[in-house]
Amino acid sequence: MNISSLHRLCVGIVVAALLVGTDDVAAAQQGTITGVVTDQLNNVPVAGARILLGNTNRTVLSNASGRYTLSAVPAGTYDLRVIAVGFASQTHGVQLAAGGSASADFALSRAVISLDEVVVTATGEQRARESGNAITNIDLSKVQEVQTTSNFADALGGRAAGVQVLQAGGTIGTGTRVRIRGQTSLSLSNEPIYYVDGIRVENNSQSLSVNTGGQQPSRVNDINPEEIANIEIVKGPSASTLYGTQAANGVVRITTKHGLAGHARWRVYSEAGVLNDKNTYPTNYRSWGHLLPDTFPASKRVVQCTLLNSVKAPGTLNSCVIDSLTSYNILMDPTQTPIGTGYRGQAGVQVSGGSDLVQYFASGDYQDELGVYRLPATEYQRLTAASAGVAPEYDVYRPNELRQVSIRSNVHVDLPHRHSVSTARAGHELLQLSPGASERQPLHACPLHGGRRRDRVVHPHADHHLEDGHRLPVSEG
Repeated sequence: MNISSLHRLCVGIVVAALLVGTDDVAAAQQGTITGVVTDQLNNVPVAGARILLGNTNRTVLSNASGRYTLSAVPAGTYDLRVIAVGFASQTHGVQLAAGGSASADFALSRAVISLDEVVVTATGEQRARESGNAITNIDLSKVQEVQTTSNFADALGGRAAGVQVLQAGGTIGTGTRVRIRGQTSLSLSNEPIYYVDGIRVENNSQSLSVNTGGQQPSRVNDINPEEIANIEIVKGPSASTLYGTQAANGVVRITTKHGLAGHARWRVYSEAGVLNDKNTYPTNYRSWGHLLPDTFPASKRVVQCTLLNSVKAPGTLNSCVIDSLTSYNILMDPTQTPIGTGYRGQAGVQVSGGSDLVQYFASGDYQDELGVYRLPATEYQRLTAASAGVAPEYDVYRPNELRQVSIRSNVHVDLPHRHSVSTARAGHELLQLSPGASERQPLHACPLHGGRRRDRVVHPHADHHLEDGHRLPVSEG
């Protein structure tokens, strides 16, 4: 064996010794996590449960005895999460010391899986798993537990895949545009059709109202969210199949609350708050200077000097030097800004109940919302002085307000021989002020004039039908 071979042999032995030492150190810094997964109800082992090690991609399945083992886990603090079919997931925290072991046992509770949800279609009620159509159901009672819904847009927005809810503008009372699976036409309407308790309603902004100018309202926002039980959305070809070609943009079915047999159940609610514009608007700047060459008289020396003119050669047209800078933000000036503080208030009461034969529901609601737009303070003072001390009318000073009064009731009567009669009546009164309206211009010099829109809309409809869905002829005066 020559010297070079002996040298390579020594180097190999040293490298192997270092690698073995490194593995021993790494093993000493790792540990093992074990545990068992059982059913909380009967303490039976749960096989096939997936255990995930937090902040890593490590995962393991429990065996037939419900036991699992995670080996070679670096020391530290971890969150173990267990997922199993038919059970609610659980998460436990584990502290693993270097070279040690930790134990985390899980007792999983069973999760209720609803398979018999009932949906309403054009052909009647059927179980959700029997329906071959794409239908999304939104339970408003669950939504209102976690969020305040002031209008229909708040109740629908962000709760159904493929459904966009767009506000027509930023003022109070403006309409809502709903797009199901995007925009389908450039020239025709892209709005879905709406059904309230099985009766089609008109969502045209001009239906049963006068033109307010500026931004258009939406009739679907006339429905009080507190009176809605659930919303069903039918999308795509399913809508056209069930409701015809007019439903090519989708269908929104709204089911209002109805009474249930039992003692009278009262519900009283109210809310109040203020509205503020929290945006920070950019400031306008203007640069000033003097012309070059500097031979002009003092009265003509100060000019507006733009950045482009400031880099021109002296003596050329409009060449100048910047020596000062002014700034102004009209939207942040308290005396000039048209943005103030608004408020919102709502109060209502509902009662429902009845017997096995007759059930009833009645609801009343009042809401008043004042937008943030107002007449600037300097304009208010100027118009007051121009009118010999008479202040402008309130709807000129605050041109954006919405007041609504809603009353709804329904009665369901079960008759002999599998017959039933249902009747419902709703009344709605709306007062809306929109900035930029064309009907009313009390002072033509006012930059923000108000237009008044007052609707008294009563929607009487009776739904008298047999249980098999055949309607009886009904006439109302």
